[in-house]
Formats: sequence, C-alpha cells, structure tokens
Amino acid sequence: MNLLNLKKIGAQMNDSKPAEWIEDQILWLRRKKMCTTPMQLIKLVYIAHGWMLGIHGRSLISEHVEAWKYGPVIPSTYRRYKSFRGSKITREPIDRTKDFTEEQSEHIQEVVDAYIEYSGIVLSAITHQEGTPWDVARRKYGDRCTIPNEDIERYYKKLADDGFGKSK
Repeated sequence: MNLLNLKKIGAQMNDSKPAEWIEDQILWLRRKKMCTTPMQLIKLVYIAHGWMLGIHGRSLISEHVEAWKYGPVIPSTYRRYKSFRGSKITREPIDRTKDFTEEQSEHIQEVVDAYIEYSGIVLSAITHQEGTPWDVARRKYGDRCTIPNEDIERYYKKLADDGFGKSK
C-alpha cells in the first residue's frame, strides 16, 4: 500500500469538514426562519460539532475549538464574521448539502431545528455553564487555549446518555 492510499483511507475515516462549510449550511438552513448573528453562528457550529462528537464519536469540523473569554470559538469562524458584530449576517448563504455525508447533513439539520429559537445570549449561556468543556479548559489552561475534542466528546456523550433533548 502506498502513502496516497493511506492518506485516502485516513480522510475517509475522519470525514470532518472545514468550519466554513458548516457555517454555510447553518446559514442556509436558517435563511427563511430568522436572522443569524455572528454569536449565534459561532455557538451553533460549536454545538453541532459537540453533538457530532458525543453522539457519533466523530469530529464534524476539521479545525480546533479554543476557549476564549466569552466562550468556545472556532477562530476561523470568528474572523470571517467579526465585521458583522452584533448584527444580522447578510452574507448570501450557500447550500452545501452535497458536500456532507447523509449523516452529517441530517445532524446539522437536527441541531439547527433544536436550537432555532435561541438567541446568541442564550446559546452563549448554554456553552458557559460550569463543567462545560469551555469552563474546564479555561480553568485548567487559561484564555485562548485549545479545547481538546476528547473533552468535548465526553461532555456531549454524557448529555446524550442522560437523555438531554429527548422527549419524555
């Protein structure tokens, strides 16, 4: 087996995507329902990534998450949308459904549906609770450290195992 084949196998095993693709899909799915601010988008990308790790044991994004003062952040997402500040993102959304596996596409749709009504402030509060991966990383390593995917996975797996979000 040559190195090219090994690289292809590795890519298939870890089918994570650029954060920008998840951003595009979230904006596409929310386009007719409500406006999306940068804070909402940053938190939704993180939450989708967390649930993917917790439920499926696989990373959704190919980038790392950092623990910033105001919550978990994917740095590239922040840089792309910081100019909108607290305003609605007016960038034309792109439908990236074809770029995802069926599992990823359904997962992103489920996260958007589950969190559609939440403001950026509420999403931020959800990710800032004591014991979240953001809280643990900041207390352990300080501001702007990388939040290990293993910690994110463990946290969201526990939420899933505890039945969070399931109807009773």
